[in-house]
Amino acid sequence: MVKTAFIEQEDVEKVARFIAELNRLESSHIGFCGKDSIEIAEYMKEEIPYPKSFVAAQYEGDLLGVVGIDPDFDSGVGEVWGPFVIEEQKGIVDQMWVKLLENKLAGINTFLLFPNKENKLVHEFAIRNGFSKGSEQAILIFDRNDVHRLQDSNLMELTAEYHDEMVALHDQLFPGTYYSGQQIIDRLDERNKVFILVEDEELCGYVYVEAEPEFSDGSIEFVGVHQSKRSKGIGSQLIAGSLKWLFTFETIPSIRLTVSAENKTAVNLYQKAGFRLQHSLNTFKKDRK
Repeated sequence: MVKTAFIEQEDVEKVARFIAELNRLESSHIGFCGKDSIEIAEYMKEEIPYPKSFVAAQYEGDLLGVVGIDPDFDSGVGEVWGPFVIEEQKGIVDQMWVKLLENKLAGINTFLLFPNKENKLVHEFAIRNGFSKGSEQAILIFDRNDVHRLQDSNLMELTAEYHDEMVALHDQLFPGTYYSGQQIIDRLDERNKVFILVEDEELCGYVYVEAEPEFSDGSIEFVGVHQSKRSKGIGSQLIAGSLKWLFTFETIPSIRLTVSAENKTAVNLYQKAGFRLQHSLNTFKKDRK
């Protein structure tokens, strides 16, 4: 008999291996869950209250399926991991979801789901369970081995002289986003940097990057170019220079970023700089009633 239950500590490594194996396949891939079983297990132990937010279906100790929620209690949003199931057990998907929802996860009012475009099973699950479909996302990747292909750039690290210009440009280009210009300034340290390109003492553009070498990770958070300076290759220079800096951390093997697939300008900019398309995802959202 199939047993569907919330997972316990002794299940974490097995669950992580199961997720990693299925997430390497486009047909069962879910965005932002990872493909390395060790990293997945560590993240689950450190960041996710898995005894309350992950359900597994097992038969005589063998995993048949897993679904979970990575909750952000500050925003009230839960990111759905899965459902991941073996090919022969597609019928248990809804059963696992119903079990998962038995635990209310107080404070989580919205679910987000990011299945690969090729993951038909989860697309059908989302529609069947009342999720609404949103925009398509492109996951782009740049590998360390391609650093030698990056163009030269004349970037400089942001100095106090250009703080006000950078803040004004950022707030103009990205109003209401998750970091204001001043918040970026406040976050600057040895691992969070703003690099700028200046011509004739005028700020042309900036890039804000964050490095997390202890997690083998780095990110390009914002790239902004003054409207009067566009179509001059400044965006490509900003990306190239920031990538070179991120790869000075030897533990970072690649840089991934997510861009709305509908934003063709941004996708083309990153691909021109050397990024390649890794995955195409769809976005689904459901508000808890």
